[in-house]
Amino acid sequence: MATLAALSITCSLASGGPIASESFSYDPTNAISGANGGAGWASPWTGSNNVASPGLEFPNLQTAGNLVATDGGNVASFRNLSSAMTTGGTTPIYISFLVNSTSTPSNPNTSYAGISLYNSSTGTEQFFMGMPFGRVNYGWDIQPGTGVGAINSSGPAVDGTVNLLVYRLSQGISGTTNVELFANPTPGQPLPAPTASRLNFRTNFVFNQIRIQAGVGSDVHLNFDELRIGDSFDSVAPVIPEAGTMSLVVGAAVSIFAFRRSRWKRLAAFARSL
Repeated sequence: MATLAALSITCSLASGGPIASESFSYDPTNAISGANGGAGWASPWTGSNNVASPGLEFPNLQTAGNLVATDGGNVASFRNLSSAMTTGGTTPIYISFLVNSTSTPSNPNTSYAGISLYNSSTGTEQFFMGMPFGRVNYGWDIQPGTGVGAINSSGPAVDGTVNLLVYRLSQGISGTTNVELFANPTPGQPLPAPTASRLNFRTNFVFNQIRIQAGVGSDVHLNFDELRIGDSFDSVAPVIPEAGTMSLVVGAAVSIFAFRRSRWKRLAAFARSL
């Protein structure tokens, strides 16, 4: 029974992971092209932007690896997801990442930096997250190029502070999408009220690709890390396991191994007695 309990603990800890994740656990390089880590991806990264060390950290959030730093100058990095996703489904989509800035652009009025959801079949940018064009705070661009009402930048200021941004996309009424931004929520706790939201605004959309890009100038440098896509807040903001919890997991593994080894020895002794 103890072994069964240990198995139950191990399985519960392993469940509820993200649909896709990327911790940028690569050696520092001037171009991320060809990097193929993480989970939930159909292909390696393409394009430029740097991998730099160390990675970003946020209180109580599981982190690993390094980070990706934008080159500016409209340099892009793309990666395809294992499967397409739609905001028209019954389950909300959660997207989270860590971000901070290492410098102030020389021309903030024409600067942007962020992560976009793309439809590679049509080459269409569907949704932008991060520092929208001409803004100095984090937010979104619901449908790039649509003009008034599409951009929101009421999130934290873009500076050296590491921020955890969590976006929730859900189905609105009459085929529209709800967008909510939660800035710096506490991992392991219920989500607070959204920092910003726009409900029933743009039409539902499909995406199957991620883009990281900054511009227009070559001095727009933001760091991005711990990119996760999931179906719940917990799946995109996993907490650091407590020491006691990790001991239970290790103990479970040891118990399973010992049980199997003991059973094998008994079977072997029985076979020899025949």
